[in-house]
Amino acid sequence: QAWPGFEDAAVPPENLGAYLRDFTALMEEFHIDGLLYGHFGDGCVHVRLAMPLETPEGVAHSRAFLQSAARICAAHGGSVSGEHGDGRARGELLRFMYSPEMLDLFARVKHVFDPGNLLNPGVLAAPMDEAEAASRARARALAARALAAQDGGGAGSSGNFGAGFVLGADAAGPAPGRGAADMPTSLRADGSAGSARASDDAAAAGSSRPSDVSGPLAVAGGQLELQPGVDPLDLNLRRVAARPMPADGGFAFTHDGGDFTAAVHRCTGVGKCRAGVPGTFMCPSYLATRDEKDVTRGRARILQEAANSQLVQAINSPEVLEALDLCLACKACSADCPAGVDMARYRSEALFRTYRGRLRPLSHYTLGWLPRLTRVTARVPGLAAVANAIMSVAPLRSLAFRIIGLDPRRGMPALQSGTVTAWARRRNLLADCVPAGDAASSFTATSSTAAPAAATSAAATSAAATDAREHGGTPASSNSAREHGGTPASSNSAREREAATASSTVSSPVLSGPRDPGGRPYALVWADSFSQTLDGAGARAVVDVLEANGFAPIVAPDACCGLTWITTGQLTGAKKHLASLLSILAPFAAAGIPIVGVEPSCTAVLRDDLADLLPEDPRSMLVSGATHTLAEVLSAVPESSRNLPSLEGVEIVAQPHCHHYSVMGWDTDQALLESLGARVTRLEGCCGLAGNFGMEAGHYDLSVAVASHSLLPSLSAQPDAVYLADGFSCRTQAAQLAGRGGVHLATLLAGRSA
Repeated sequence: QAWPGFEDAAVPPENLGAYLRDFTALMEEFHIDGLLYGHFGDGCVHVRLAMPLETPEGVAHSRAFLQSAARICAAHGGSVSGEHGDGRARGELLRFMYSPEMLDLFARVKHVFDPGNLLNPGVLAAPMDEAEAASRARARALAARALAAQDGGGAGSSGNFGAGFVLGADAAGPAPGRGAADMPTSLRADGSAGSARASDDAAAAGSSRPSDVSGPLAVAGGQLELQPGVDPLDLNLRRVAARPMPADGGFAFTHDGGDFTAAVHRCTGVGKCRAGVPGTFMCPSYLATRDEKDVTRGRARILQEAANSQLVQAINSPEVLEALDLCLACKACSADCPAGVDMARYRSEALFRTYRGRLRPLSHYTLGWLPRLTRVTARVPGLAAVANAIMSVAPLRSLAFRIIGLDPRRGMPALQSGTVTAWARRRNLLADCVPAGDAASSFTATSSTAAPAAATSAAATSAAATDAREHGGTPASSNSAREHGGTPASSNSAREREAATASSTVSSPVLSGPRDPGGRPYALVWADSFSQTLDGAGARAVVDVLEANGFAPIVAPDACCGLTWITTGQLTGAKKHLASLLSILAPFAAAGIPIVGVEPSCTAVLRDDLADLLPEDPRSMLVSGATHTLAEVLSAVPESSRNLPSLEGVEIVAQPHCHHYSVMGWDTDQALLESLGARVTRLEGCCGLAGNFGMEAGHYDLSVAVASHSLLPSLSAQPDAVYLADGFSCRTQAAQLAGRGGVHLATLLAGRSA
């Protein structure tokens, strides 16, 4: 884990090469790894160091390293703080740059302006009156004379500011050109006197760094005293005081050693989440409130305090819930944060640990269990129409929303009658098993086995064909898209294109799986709960577009990924849903059939959360690696073989779903649209609804504020543009706040309107 602490050193540019050689040699000597970057033309070097701060022994080791690093920096005429402040991390290290007399002068100035030591006590200097300063000066002079007498006058410092110190532009270090060999006294990392001969011996042996590098200002006896009232740099470390929080039934935190504490300590306070960097999404709540508690760093600090039980007692403390309440779980920090903080995951884990075995807020049940409720309304004939009619009456909707913990100012998305699964079954597209093909697996959709049978075995292929027939699995018909209004290319033209590009497509994993009797590669469309019960247009359009571009699309049986359980911290339930989904999808993935997601947030669950919720199940990585977005699948098709509409001159306002941006990335989608001639305005930041977040009571105002950052102004500025949003929540937000309909990428490519 990388930490700050010495990330801002700077030396004169002409000394940079020698400094870097000495500093990297020191890193090797202390077995501390790090990444160096910065403004080398100005001699400024930033570095994040993998210091072992988890134990007291590691802290002592790191402290010795930082002291030695400060000596090296000063020996090359540098400063431990080239661009930024010294602060608690480097205040103690100033004693390696400045003489005790100069540090006392800092303290005397502090006494003039802050005699009560109210401002940043312990950071750089403590107030020192003239009498104390004079007393310290006399003591140093006596010690220096005693040392000079002992050494025959050959050592010690002279003058008020010590040997090598110059006033003016170079007051931050030794005189220009002075190096380690010119320093008056050699000091080891622990501050004890070293041998002047050691440096000569190291140089004679050809070492790139002297074994002992002195600071520019040594005091009598070779000791560099800690300035009175200045805190040691390791006094207030949070990490070493934190107790472990091992994975316990929720996320496994496999990339953090199975420790929730290690995960939350990924944040080292860089502050990029506050910066509003163009092209990034992080952090939408902070962009709306400008309050530190509502930014990724602020939330991480609260979780870190909960881990060490100093200011916050435990992970289920009210302070933790308050800090996480306005987190939209957008996952933007997982992509934009240089330390890889995933606050959406930490939020889910914290809610899981807080409410495990306890009664939850009502919205956790109504929104967390939403897929169960909407499946009932979708499957019972006429029930969706009745529910929609009731919810269209504003007073009834307002009353119902207040009762179940939703904001009454929100509208109710229309419930869909019928599921995508039922639609696919009527058109003979439902894949009850892995279809027979050139490389098909013999596993049925209910198999729990993750590994495929030998694809080259004739017996396995025969068994797969028999199994498919027994379970009623039939490849998609070339006419299926036309039956429900699509206009795909004919099967003949698809086969002709496939034959013409066989050599270029065989290398793509998306195109190298089993094929139907017509030679088309299978693609499994997975319709998530939102597509199944709230808006199936996108899923149906995905089928059309895939078939038009030479695929044999089939639709997976209905199964939920547990997204709403994850966002509300009901991780036990989420795991059950994911295990059921794996039993359906894994056989197709094992056979080499690509899985095409429809809803970005659910696709992201398979690409990201799945492996950390069920890490012991080998099917997790199998399915994760086989899951793709529509744009990724289409981009695998050679451009000359694509059958997509021209979008020349079409203006598009595109709202990438936060999870799409954070997990899969949206560059492939943008490149595809622009290759078709579209002029794309790509929005930055979250739409503000963020799944269940914007529907919950107490979140409406922030939800609107987040939408006002990018979404609403862009829609207002381009009233005639196509609003493209793959996310159901992104389309819902625009419809409710701007009266603007949106389309899924597949709907746009299929040539349909919103």
